[in-house]
Amino acid sequence: MGFCEAPHSRYYRIGHEEYKNSKARIVELNEDTLVALSQRNFGGCYDFVPPKAVTLGMKAILSARRIVYMFRMGSWKQTALRVLLFSEPTLEYPVTFTTKYIPERILFCDEMTLDHPRSHKK
Repeated sequence: MGFCEAPHSRYYRIGHEEYKNSKARIVELNEDTLVALSQRNFGGCYDFVPPKAVTLGMKAILSARRIVYMFRMGSWKQTALRVLLFSEPTLEYPVTFTTKYIPERILFCDEMTLDHPRSHKK
C-alpha cells in the first residue's frame, strides 16, 4: 500500500471520507511499522529506519481499476491478511478500503502468511 499508514494523532480524528481523499504526501511512520521494518531489515536496530516515507495517498490508490496484493513474511502479515479478507473498511487497516472501491483484486500469498495457529490440531 505504499506507506498508507493508519492515521494517528492524539489531537484529532480523521474520518473515512477525509482519509479516502488523501493525496500524495510525506507521512510519519507508525511505531509498529518502524519496529517491523527494523526487525526485518536491520536486526532490530530502528535507528536505521527512516521515520518518514512517501505515500501516493488513498485517492490515487482507490481510483485504480485493479490492485495486486502481495502478502508474505508469515506471522508479520497474518492479521493484515485476515482483516483485508473479512473486515469492513477501517482506518486501523487502510488496505480494507480497497475491497470496496477497486473492482478487480488479485491476491498473492505465501503459505506461512496464509497459515493460522488455530488450524493445527494439538
